[in-house]
Amino acid sequence: MSASAAVACAHRRDLIGGGATISHVCALFTLTPRAIRFYEERGLIRPERDRMNRRIFDGAVRRRLKVIADLRRAGLPLWEIGALLDEAEDEVTLAARVRQLLCARLEMLEATRQSLIRAIAALPA
Repeated sequence: MSASAAVACAHRRDLIGGGATISHVCALFTLTPRAIRFYEERGLIRPERDRMNRRIFDGAVRRRLKVIADLRRAGLPLWEIGALLDEAEDEVTLAARVRQLLCARLEMLEATRQSLIRAIAALPA
């Protein structure tokens, strides 16, 4: 195995099993360091710190960060994401609650879409 392949393999292993740095999680979830620090300031995530005071993101924090990133992309506000994360007893409960919430939002958006279609159709040509 070449040196670069060994480094890449170690990098993947760190991201899966061990701790990851802020640059690693930025790349994993397409987030900026500023966004991740903001989520930490808001109490949404609590990464550990190493001896040099760098943030270290273990598997649980990375899973939580993935949920935050996915729900932000879906348009949910941080306060609502925080409430979902805090209320969920486990990942299965969280997934069920998120699915329920997103389906309800989708229904609301579809109703809005239908109203817009009717409004456009009512306009004079």
